[in-house]
Amino acid sequence: MRKSLALVAFAGSLLIGYAGLRVPVGAQPRDTEFIPFSGGQRVRLKVDLPDGSRVCNVTQVVNGFIGCAGDQQTPPRWINLRNVQEITPAPER
Repeated sequence: MRKSLALVAFAGSLLIGYAGLRVPVGAQPRDTEFIPFSGGQRVRLKVDLPDGSRVCNVTQVVNGFIGCAGDQQTPPRWINLRNVQEITPAPER
């Protein structure tokens, strides 16, 4: 009886110890995001903003934002890609 009780106590302590272990979880890398354009390209963005549509000379794409180079009339601008509804290639100047 004493051996079986010791065996049950040992098995129970193993289960409690195993339940307390954490399983490492690795998130997916952000490099797997699909970005249909890159720096230096000229694209037309249809955005959910007051100005509606704009042509953008892409400088870089960082953390869900697209950097648009400014010309003589407009300053540089960053647009959140969550506000973009449509992206199409813009005609070259």
